[in-house]
Amino acid sequence: MPLQRVVEYSVEQWADEVAATMTGDRRGTAVAIAKAALASRGRHDMPTAALGIAGPSGGPVPRRGAAMLAPERRSHPAAVVMALAGLLVAVGCAAEGARDLHALFAMIGLL
Repeated sequence: MPLQRVVEYSVEQWADEVAATMTGDRRGTAVAIAKAALASRGRHDMPTAALGIAGPSGGPVPRRGAAMLAPERRSHPAAVVMALAGLLVAVGCAAEGARDLHALFAMIGLL
C-alpha cells in the first residue's frame, strides 16, 4: 500500500504541474486544489484517490498546495545526463546477465 500512495501522489502532483503550466498560474492552481479538497470533504461518492485526499486529515493536499506555491523546480542538465548514464549501465548489466545465463544453460546442456 505505501507504494500505491506514492504513485497516486506523484500522478496527482504531475497533473497539478501540467495544470499550472497550461494556465500559467501556479497560485491559481494551488487555490483550485484547495477548493476541490474542501468541496469534496464529507462526500463519500467522490473518488478520493483522484483528488489525492486520504480522509478527514486532508492527506497529501497541503503538500500539493505547498508544492504549487514554491518556486518551480527546473531539472539540471547534469542530472538528466546522469540519469541516462545510469539507465545505460543498467541495460548493459541486464544484457550481460542474460548472456551469462544463456552461456550457463548451454554449458549444462539445457539449450
